[in-house]
Amino acid sequence: MFAKAKKGIVLLQSDPRLLLRRVLTEARSLFWSPRQSIRKNIGGASFEFDFTFDPSIKLMYEGIYEVDIVNTMKEYLRAGDTFIDVGANIGYLSAVAMGLVGPGGQVHSFEPVPEYCSRLRRLIPLNPGHRISINQSAAGESNASASIDVTGLPNIGWNTLVPGMMRRETVRQSIEVPVLRLDEYIRGSGLDRVAMIKIDTEGYEFPVLKGLSRYLQDPDHRPVFVVEIAPSAYPLLGVSLHELSAYMGEFGYRVFDIHHRARHVDLTSLHETTNVLIRAGQ
Repeated sequence: MFAKAKKGIVLLQSDPRLLLRRVLTEARSLFWSPRQSIRKNIGGASFEFDFTFDPSIKLMYEGIYEVDIVNTMKEYLRAGDTFIDVGANIGYLSAVAMGLVGPGGQVHSFEPVPEYCSRLRRLIPLNPGHRISINQSAAGESNASASIDVTGLPNIGWNTLVPGMMRRETVRQSIEVPVLRLDEYIRGSGLDRVAMIKIDTEGYEFPVLKGLSRYLQDPDHRPVFVVEIAPSAYPLLGVSLHELSAYMGEFGYRVFDIHHRARHVDLTSLHETTNVLIRAGQ
C-alpha cells in the first residue's frame, strides 16, 4: 500500500498542476461528501462514482487518478482497438478505454475479487452501445486457481495473489479464484487488433506476462503494455527482475518511463512499485 501511495506522490510532484488539483480535491472533501452515486461521462463512456465506497473515487471523479496510465492510453488507443484490462478493480480505467476505442472497439476486463467485479459489471448496462466483456478471474501462467488476499485497509486496489506480500494483520479475507492464461483467452475469444494490455496485479505481473508467451511468439502480435512493476514481490515468487527483463526482450520488447515515453528504463534498477510502458522496438 505504501509503495502505491508513494508512486502517486512522485507523479503529483512532477506536475504542480496535478498536485494543486489533488490538494483542492482533498480540501473540498471536508465539505463535500455526496451520499449517493453520481453518473458521469468520461470521454465517451458512462461511469458510476460511488463516493461512499473508497477515498480514491473522488480522485477518479476529479480526473486525477492514475493520470500517467490515462495519458498513455490516450496516446496509444484508437477507435476500433481492443484493450485488455488485467486487474480492472471497479472499472474506472476500463471505462476510460471504452470511451477511447468507441462502439467499434472492445474492452476485456479481468477482476477476481467478487465485490469489485460486481461493480465492474455495472459498465455493461451503463454503456449499451459499447462492447465490454467482464471476467471474474485472475490471469497467470497456467489455467488453475489461486488464493487472493483482499485488504482490510481503505485501499480497494491493494489485493494480491503473491503469497506473503500482504501483512497478515491487514488481510480482510483470502478468496480462492480462477486463474487463466491470456494467450488462450485471446485465441478462444477470436480477438484481433489487441492494441494495449494494462496489468495492475500488485506483484503478480510476471506470471500474467508468462501467460501470454504463445500469443507473443507471433511477430504480428505486438500490443503495448502498461504494467505496474512491484519489485518486492519477486523474491516471494522466486524470480527476479532480470528474468522479467530477459523474458520481454525475447519478444523484442523494451521498457520505457511512462512519464517520458522515449526514455528507457532498466527494470533491474527498480526498487519501488512503478508504472512502466513496455513496447516493441527501439
